[in-house]
Amino acid sequence: MAAKTLKKSAYEPNLQDKKPDYAGIHLLLDRKHWHNHPGWKEAIDKELSGIVQNGTWNYDEVISRDELLRRKEPTHVGRLMTILSVKHWENKELRRLKS
Repeated sequence: MAAKTLKKSAYEPNLQDKKPDYAGIHLLLDRKHWHNHPGWKEAIDKELSGIVQNGTWNYDEVISRDELLRRKEPTHVGRLMTILSVKHWENKELRRLKS
């Protein structure tokens, strides 16, 4: 059986003019390693301030766990979970912290 040959495409991209595309890989950081990255607290504070300003999170609506367990009516439950990552881990020039 003869090996198949691949048909060459009529379109060949000009790779000399093409700028590199980055994948936007995030390196997720464990809480115990946050302090190893300068600016970690500022990144978290910036994200928190953004979600409070746009109304995603409202401290006035937060109730204690004990109060929640005492309630008899159905209640929507949410939890603010802090995640910190290094954005654009694949490229040192583009790296920054993202919360």
